[in-house]
Amino acid sequence: MNGEAEARTGPLEAHAIAEETTGSSRAETVQPGHVPSEHWAVRELATLKRASKRTVAAATGIGVVVGLVSALLTTLFVVLPNLKPSTTNLVAITNVVVEPNVTFAQYLQHPSTALALRARGMSVDDIRRRGQAVLGDRATEAGASVDFQFEVRGYGGARLQTRWTLFDGVTGERLAESEQIDLLTFAFFAQKKEADIGTWEVWVRTFDQGRKSYFVRIEMYDVAAGTRLTFKDSDKFSPSP
Repeated sequence: MNGEAEARTGPLEAHAIAEETTGSSRAETVQPGHVPSEHWAVRELATLKRASKRTVAAATGIGVVVGLVSALLTTLFVVLPNLKPSTTNLVAITNVVVEPNVTFAQYLQHPSTALALRARGMSVDDIRRRGQAVLGDRATEAGASVDFQFEVRGYGGARLQTRWTLFDGVTGERLAESEQIDLLTFAFFAQKKEADIGTWEVWVRTFDQGRKSYFVRIEMYDVAAGTRLTFKDSDKFSPSP
């Protein structure tokens, strides 16, 4: 009997001994249905805190880098366009207004025409004699006065000149060119830094065309380059009977 008892109890004692020797290593493992020990909870909380700090630090670092890059790009976008002078070229003719039935003598009496003549060292009498030579006996007949405004940017130092063409307002046929009869060609040198903005008035000979309707095209050229920079057509107009 004792032998059998020993045989039966031997394995139990061995199991108990095994539990005593391995208990320290299994104590840290949380078994299902068991409450974790205080030591395990403290250690896990510390691990979570360290991980949270690393995550926050990494996110903060990324945010700082993104912010710096964004600020740098914004600064470049704002500053770089202003590092060099503007290279924009602009030539515009606007506000073309026609005054029909104006004689050449009346045109010469306009203040802007008189100022232009004086700037060229010419007098009204000088240009009137030239007009008489070109127009002959019809110098007192009416043509049309055409006013326009111009603006020039980015052509510093270039010599610019205007010209005009007279068209039939019904058919679009070319009737006359300024080179044939313009006695006061408008030309000037563009400034290097600031824009040139001004107005001018030309006189167009219409009395010998015999058409019912006209329009005038004003053009501006770069003389040295030989290129037309812009043009503008007037509204159609009719001479008074």
